[in-house]
Amino acid sequence: MTLVINRGEDGPRVHVLAIGVDNYRHLPGGAEPRELDRLRLRQLSSATPSALKMAEWLALYLNHPHARFGTLEMLLSPPQTVYLAGENPKIVTDVPNRATIRRVFDEWKDRCNTDERNVAVFYFCGHGVARQSQYLLLEDFGASENDLLENAVDARATYEGMSQCKARSQYFFLDTCREMPHWLTNKLEGGPMVLASPTSSVDRRTDSVFMIATAPGRRAFGKPKDVGRFTKSVIWALRGSGARLWRGRWQVDYAGIHAAVFSHLEATGSVAVSQSPETRVIGEAALQVFVDPPKIPITVECEPEVATDCARFALLAGCGECFYPNSSGPWRLRVPADTYQLSAEFPRGQFREKSEMHAIYPPYSPPPHDFHVKVAP
Repeated sequence: MTLVINRGEDGPRVHVLAIGVDNYRHLPGGAEPRELDRLRLRQLSSATPSALKMAEWLALYLNHPHARFGTLEMLLSPPQTVYLAGENPKIVTDVPNRATIRRVFDEWKDRCNTDERNVAVFYFCGHGVARQSQYLLLEDFGASENDLLENAVDARATYEGMSQCKARSQYFFLDTCREMPHWLTNKLEGGPMVLASPTSSVDRRTDSVFMIATAPGRRAFGKPKDVGRFTKSVIWALRGSGARLWRGRWQVDYAGIHAAVFSHLEATGSVAVSQSPETRVIGEAALQVFVDPPKIPITVECEPEVATDCARFALLAGCGECFYPNSSGPWRLRVPADTYQLSAEFPRGQFREKSEMHAIYPPYSPPPHDFHVKVAP
């Protein structure tokens, strides 16, 4: 079974295909290892957690402006039981190999193709390499050393081929590396799969995003058994860090996703783990809208730090709502986007009282945003 959620296919609907590949059959440690040690590719542990986290967030929290959530299809390696809030547990038994992904992709595309107002979301996390295009390595990658790319997907060509799908809003999020060492170039011969063949016809899409986790020749990072940095950044952008107020409505549009993901990756990285996404965008539509202003995580503390434990903070919003901490020390909270008057009083008179205005709006990165109240003895 690969269809984890089916809330209806009567459009307009959001149809998601999420793929996570941790276990590779023919890499060292796999069920049928080949002589592929020289490729320096190893088993992963963050791909399936990343795919599950992305799928869960989309299913539970995505609020598209005109399409209800419809279906979630998943391919996972290793197979496992998927637990999503509000849904019965589902056992995902199909792994993303060459035969399965062809069938599942076709079924997903057929669902997306039922209504031009549908929203297509394709997500992949696993090994990847870049040459003329971006190649996604499937669970059975390396079955034949004479054709290493036989069990890989040409992601860019597939994205181009989806231009003829009726769904006019499409999102491709690829959390994968793009390294191609010089010594490896000649080893990766053969033709990768193209799941939707490009044509010379005019692109039917009005809005789309094709986003890869990192730049050509670079790695995508994630801690073992944890969600990848890129996936975390996309979710954070959709939660509100990529939001903007547009014509009276808070929304996350294509430009906001790119800006927030880029900012978050830059802020949470270092020289050793630098990671900058590559994005292709068509249109300016929103993927996520908010009924209320998005909530922003903040930390309030004093400079010097010793004053923090003595302070009595208050945060007054422009709408009139007021927030107070329930304990001493650094004050951590989430507040709706607004302009706030932040005050710090010192009942024992150790420091001078302070009051200042802060505009607390997206984008913000990394979370939480720190507001330092500078006070004098």
